[in-house]
Amino acid sequence: MAKNPILGRGLSYPARLGSDGNLKRDVDDTNTVQSGISIIVLSEIGSRPMRRAFGSRLGQLKHEPNNSATWSLVQSEVQAALDRWEPRIKNIAVFVEPDQFDRFRLNISVSYQIIQTNVVENIVFPFFLEQTGA
Repeated sequence: MAKNPILGRGLSYPARLGSDGNLKRDVDDTNTVQSGISIIVLSEIGSRPMRRAFGSRLGQLKHEPNNSATWSLVQSEVQAALDRWEPRIKNIAVFVEPDQFDRFRLNISVSYQIIQTNVVENIVFPFFLEQTGA
């Protein structure tokens, strides 16, 4: 498959070992989009010195109770961050639901369409709430 210059190439984050035991340094095509989404969602606003507004406010919600209001806030925050920071995707749909086995975990599912290829992808993130109180 030919490399797509629009989707690009980049460094793998977090760094991983390849099947040959060497450091896997790059990702390409749809993997760069998934990597970008992960970085945007999991980066707290203010954590990047040269780009203070980059990321999401998801980390600010980790002390909230596991209820429908929190699920709605998480959904809204992920949607807003991706709308602002990931120009390679459209038709973004974010769904948040509590994990059925862990009462402090939310599962965030992001469905999106890659603009350049019209391929629809999905990625799921776990989001852990802090265990406060009883």
